[in-house]
Amino acid sequence: MISKELLNIINQLFEIQKKVEKEGYSKINRNLSRLSEELENLGFSIVNPIGENYDDRRADYTASIIGEKRKNFIISEVIKPIVYKKEGGSIVLAQKGIVIAE
Repeated sequence: MISKELLNIINQLFEIQKKVEKEGYSKINRNLSRLSEELENLGFSIVNPIGENYDDRRADYTASIIGEKRKNFIISEVIKPIVYKKEGGSIVLAQKGIVIAE
């Protein structure tokens, strides 16, 4: 079981990375990359599906749909990333992503 506190830390790191990318503040990119690497070393995989085609058959995220009903929605925003964790010999879904598709 992955602790809620650790998932909160991952989500905060994800939010900081999004803000840095948007604002162009590159002085802390190296530090953020190192934090991400340490999480990977702990067995976490953090997935940002932004820009991907929305697929309602996927079970690893929940989406809010914006716009009129049509076939090809694109994920335009990621509120929470998809988080996987290696445990033993398998990979488990630690957190469903929350996305906006339009």
